[in-house]
Amino acid sequence: MRSSLPNGAGRSSAGARENQPNYVSDLWVHPDHHGQGVGQALLLHLCELMAAEGLPTARLDTHAANEGAIRLYERCGFTIVRRGREFSKSMGVELEKVHLEKRLADR
Repeated sequence: MRSSLPNGAGRSSAGARENQPNYVSDLWVHPDHHGQGVGQALLLHLCELMAAEGLPTARLDTHAANEGAIRLYERCGFTIVRRGREFSKSMGVELEKVHLEKRLADR
């Protein structure tokens, strides 16, 4: 499932939930729009969609060196639940990943 923001910012950003319903597989903001709150709005929008579906948590992961993304995710209420080296199928190499979760609803 792909999502964009209803205010037109979707032309400069994209988010996707693939493989599992509570997993944010992709979040992208055009570099011209970094630092303008677009990524935060998009991620919170995806979390709202998941909460409306009754999902208790949202999950995502990123490369451990992507400090800007980790700060964004933490500002949006995500917490680090695991950090470690693992094989990336898409890149074909082992790298350090950070896995984060956000509680959406009490069950």
